[in-house]
Amino acid sequence: EDGGIQAAKDMFNLIFPLLKSGSEIQIHAATFSLGHVHWELTEIMLSALLTFLEEIASEVENRSKWKSQKLRRDDVRIHVANVYRIVAENIWAGMLSKKPVLRIHFAKFIEETVRHILSTPAEYFQDLQPLRYCLASVLRWLSPELVKGNSERLDPRTRKRLFDLLSSWCDDSIST
Repeated sequence: EDGGIQAAKDMFNLIFPLLKSGSEIQIHAATFSLGHVHWELTEIMLSALLTFLEEIASEVENRSKWKSQKLRRDDVRIHVANVYRIVAENIWAGMLSKKPVLRIHFAKFIEETVRHILSTPAEYFQDLQPLRYCLASVLRWLSPELVKGNSERLDPRTRKRLFDLLSSWCDDSIST
């Protein structure tokens, strides 16, 4: 079993770089292959993906602050969000209560994505549309599970804040 898990980790490490610097076709293939990973490997994949994102963040921080690097990091963030979206769409009822590590991964994804969206200047509103879509999709698919699991990270106040955020994206009365 350990050999299989190590082989899966090795495979993930081959796929992750495609999210950062692959062609459009490679990025889509990587996103969908990671999103459809076997449920027994999902926690391992998301942990390894988190490590990969931390490496990218430190790599970008160590270089000069070029706009293209920020855009690349945001593109990777969107690709990773799509992985979370696909995984969330394929989770069946009760899975998050049986797999607390998976629940923590999704709660952390929700928190970090909200923080990123709120900290991004309004001029990039359109650029963040795919990220907002992924967040809304993850919330749609997992909110019943997260609420049932009595997740302290998704208490009623947080849920209200998330609902207000989603609602603000649909507000037709935005003044210009």
